[in-house]
Amino acid sequence: MDGQIPEKFNEMNWSDLQESRPLKPIAKSKTMAESAAWQYLKDAQGEGEDIFDLTVINPGYLVGPQFVKRYSVMSTIIGYLLDNKLPSGALPRIMIPVVDVRDVAKAHLLAIKSDEAQGERYIVCSTSMWMRDIALALSETFTPLNYSIPTNETNYWVVKVASLWYKEARKVLPQ
Repeated sequence: MDGQIPEKFNEMNWSDLQESRPLKPIAKSKTMAESAAWQYLKDAQGEGEDIFDLTVINPGYLVGPQFVKRYSVMSTIIGYLLDNKLPSGALPRIMIPVVDVRDVAKAHLLAIKSDEAQGERYIVCSTSMWMRDIALALSETFTPLNYSIPTNETNYWVVKVASLWYKEARKVLPQ
């Protein structure tokens, strides 16, 4: 990107690896891996090889059932909310793109079955939610079960300052 953040992202947008604000390692590695896959395919096709078709599914933050014990970023954030352990004590005002993991699985199946999907990139995102809205939804369900979920927002700079000392605060900051 040219330093301007678009109002809406689409499949034409890529993470800027040269951006002055560095990406987190996971985001950078995913961007580099996808870019390398497209370049490899382009080079192979240039040499007359038809080695494979490529379709890329780029999901938002995953929610839904987990089959592994390793925690995702979203499950870590939800865990902080449920345990009321946000380093700043309040919610940062950030918007999070979310998608159910089952919808991502369906997207993969549709891409496999569709010839039109070959050579395309797809963003899979059900909605984008403010962190406060996520907390309010959790609060509605879990407050009756004696959970104390924070629902007050704080200024972004409070979380940014907290991230200097608490690695947990870095996890809730945008890329």
